[in-house]
Amino acid sequence: MDATMAVIITILIIEGIISLMINIVKQTIFIGRSMNESLELRFENYKLEQRIKELEGEIKSYEK
Repeated sequence: MDATMAVIITILIIEGIISLMINIVKQTIFIGRSMNESLELRFENYKLEQRIKELEGEIKSYEK
């Protein structure tokens, strides 16, 4: 009976560790996706800022 309980407890501990590892991987993937989206948005913002500067330069050249 003691050996059976030890095996059951060991299995439950292993299941808990595996579940924890799976959750860590899920969170890591979520964080990675969020960072990727953030970088994409920052790059789009940078491109738009560069285009605004180009257009401002064109406007100034027409004003002269």
